[in-house]
Amino acid sequence: MNGTLPISVTIAVFLSHSLVMFVLSRLDRRPPADPPRDLLFVVLIPCLDEGVVIDRTLHRLRALDVTNLRVVVVNDGSADATEALVTAHARVDDRIHLHNRQLPVARQGKGKALNDAFGRLAGSALVAGYPEDDVVVVVLDADGRPDVTMFAEAARHFADPRVGAVQVGVRMYNVAESLLARMQDFEFVVFTEVYQRGRMRTGSVGLGGNGQFARLRTLRDLGAEPWTECLTEDLDLGIRMLAMGWANRYCHTTFVAQQAVVSVKRLLRQRTRWFQGHLQCLRRVPLIVSSPLPLTASLDLLHHLVAPLVILLTSLLPVLLVTWVALLAVDGSHPLAHLDQVPWWRWCGAYAITFGLVPVLAFVYWHRTRLAPWRVLLFAHLYVLYAWLWYVAGWWAVVRVVRGRSGWAKTARTRSAETLSAERPVAA
Repeated sequence: MNGTLPISVTIAVFLSHSLVMFVLSRLDRRPPADPPRDLLFVVLIPCLDEGVVIDRTLHRLRALDVTNLRVVVVNDGSADATEALVTAHARVDDRIHLHNRQLPVARQGKGKALNDAFGRLAGSALVAGYPEDDVVVVVLDADGRPDVTMFAEAARHFADPRVGAVQVGVRMYNVAESLLARMQDFEFVVFTEVYQRGRMRTGSVGLGGNGQFARLRTLRDLGAEPWTECLTEDLDLGIRMLAMGWANRYCHTTFVAQQAVVSVKRLLRQRTRWFQGHLQCLRRVPLIVSSPLPLTASLDLLHHLVAPLVILLTSLLPVLLVTWVALLAVDGSHPLAHLDQVPWWRWCGAYAITFGLVPVLAFVYWHRTRLAPWRVLLFAHLYVLYAWLWYVAGWWAVVRVVRGRSGWAKTARTRSAETLSAERPVAA
């Protein structure tokens, strides 16, 4: 099995990187600054057939004690009740605004919808009287449920004039609906608490598609259409902001909750889209290399961009293992007949390679949720197995790239109970 050595070394390198990011994330102890008083928040919510979830989202936003708030719902050619629901809210709350897009320009992707709404902000009554540095554009998904502290906590980071964008944490509000929903909550918590907080130290914080805050001036610096047609327009946006000299920040003291996908088929489709978008962002490698970013930021961004290639490489390890067992069985060696003779240290090594990050994963999720330790340990082991879904999504994305397919239908929403408890982020 010498062919597995390069793969094992690659896994060890990436495990080491994860441990380093975990240590860096625990060093993020800077006290937050006082938030600026005069920020105007303009929330953009792109919607395509979001009638199942948009009503609750608008109720949530209207209930928040946030001054200087404008909400623009971009109805991207919906064929359901989205327009009627938004119109009903706009009649009783003048902070809610409906922006309709009609076919044939509608339904061309999230980036196009955001750019259309963004292009109408300049000179509009929505931002009249506010300097561009004091206008913060917030991107929320239609199922986004902001925590009561989200705007105030994110605003603290904009006290630093160098900060162009802030990303808040993401949770799943239907976390108790299924084990699949719990795994997605685990996934988002671990990614943000380890990697995003660690990147606060390396200067390479990325942006997500939900809970994304950006100064109007920063977006203007990216041109008339800051969001691209990339399938992960959020990742692409964050990289270009960093390359221009703006600082991105991650706010770990608050979050936005969203709906987890409870169908394996739909989850694979969603993650395949993300994987393909990540591959598209490899075109930003020359931009990162030529940018004035610090070495630590450039190296981490490059590491992040090549991660999909590593996933594809490591996906070969199970294939090689199954092939090896099959060949031994055909040869008559019966590989399972002598398992009792395998040295204990090899078993420990196999466990370490497979579940080496479980203690870190469990600690991070327990720290955020305060669930029973035994449950968190169980979730951490299950999460390692759940992460194998990325192997399937990765190769599906490769097939789409080879076939020249880049379009995608959005993930459909479902009606679900909103069961996420009001968990307060624990200071660390």
